[in-house]
Amino acid sequence: MLGSFLQDPEVGRLTGSSHGAADREPWDEAAEERMRVWYGTRHEQADRLNLAVVERATGACVGEAVLNEWDSGNRSCNFRIALVAAGQGRR
Repeated sequence: MLGSFLQDPEVGRLTGSSHGAADREPWDEAAEERMRVWYGTRHEQADRLNLAVVERATGACVGEAVLNEWDSGNRSCNFRIALVAAGQGRR
């Protein structure tokens, strides 16, 4: 489910993680593993916090919430949340 989210061109554009169709690779088991490894290193980043958004009923990852671009002088940061279609429209 998260693979389709990460392959969405609009998600890539809005998160700054993709700059066009050339950046997108087919989503396969290797791509899934690269994504898991990348997310597994996020705790090493002192200037950001990446959190998975998980559906309680199924345990499926339906998106992410990210605090990044930490500015200690101003005590401010950027916040973004991105959800796959299955994680949207909830109350």
